[in-house]
Amino acid sequence: MADNTGKSARETLRETIQLERELIREKIREVIEARYAKLEEEAARIAPDFDYENEGEKLKAEEAEELAKIDFMWADEKAVEAEAGPEEAPESEEAEKEEAAEKTEEPAEKKEYGPLPAALVSPSKYPKPPYVPKSAAGRALFGDRHRRVFTAAVMLMAFFALYQAWDYLVPKTVYIDYLTFEGVEHVEYATTARTAGAVMEELTAGGDAAALNEDGSEVRFSGHDILETTAEIPVSSGMTVNVRRATESTAKIAGENRTLWLVPGTVEENLAFNGISYDEDDEIKPAPDKTVSAET
Repeated sequence: MADNTGKSARETLRETIQLERELIREKIREVIEARYAKLEEEAARIAPDFDYENEGEKLKAEEAEELAKIDFMWADEKAVEAEAGPEEAPESEEAEKEEAAEKTEEPAEKKEYGPLPAALVSPSKYPKPPYVPKSAAGRALFGDRHRRVFTAAVMLMAFFALYQAWDYLVPKTVYIDYLTFEGVEHVEYATTARTAGAVMEELTAGGDAAALNEDGSEVRFSGHDILETTAEIPVSSGMTVNVRRATESTAKIAGENRTLWLVPGTVEENLAFNGISYDEDDEIKPAPDKTVSAET
């Protein structure tokens, strides 16, 4: 019984020594590999033509030498153990208690090593950890790169939709220069129309659409009025739209009375506006180059 206990203690000691030996060998191998990588990196940076392969072979030779030393030490331990011979069995009760205490002792803890020096660690092997927001909302919106891109796209689309809604729903103030036979009336009109032509359609459609004169009175437009501003021009706040007012009148053409719509301008422009053609032999009063007035 005592002999078996002695063998167990020796086996435990042997296993501990073997474990330490493996850890030392692994540590030496890691250090040499790091030194070799560092040497290769420095050689490539400082002197691209430097023959660092020979230096690497030297490091490998040093590694083999260190491992050979460990093997030699291990062989010496085995030789000493062989010369000492097997341990004697405990003869006294006190020796048996000591043997039992050794048996119940906890196995040796695995030795842990600290991190390697910063000079031996390659930054490429240990990349910078990704940014992690501290708040729950930040983690939900900016937890990783793909989520950040998706969140930015959603916010951009939401901003664009809000801008479009604002542009469509909030009225813009448009100033209308309304040219009549009496002069120019400066009219103010609030609209959500998108183009100058759409503004004119709103004003001539009747209903509640009405512009305000400078004195605050309403100004009604006719479907015969002429929009001089290009109809496709987009509406912007503060822009000016030019309109010529059409007034109903009567003229004798070829001996017949006809209803015409006259606008400020020349006789020739008004004939064209009403779709009336004439020849050089026709008698026209006033002359085509004369300006039309309210009394014409």
